[in-house]
Amino acid sequence: MPQHVRTSETHPAQTGKRSCRRTQVQVWKYDDEEYETLIRPVSGDWSREETDYLIELAERLDLRFVVMADRYEVRAPARLQRALG
Repeated sequence: MPQHVRTSETHPAQTGKRSCRRTQVQVWKYDDEEYETLIRPVSGDWSREETDYLIELAERLDLRFVVMADRYEVRAPARLQRALG
């Protein structure tokens, strides 16, 4: 059999050498104190709700940033007005 042909016995996905299964990513979580001391000072005009939404979106979409950008919905009316105006 040619070397470039793989059978189910030699295919990495079948033998467990390389996992092709979808894995769940670990997204950084923070409590109220961490938000106030670490995130809020550098977040600019982002609200806590927007930050929570972005973190939840990152976890749900497995940090696939292109998909996150596509699915992100602006939830802050002031931010939406600035973006449009």
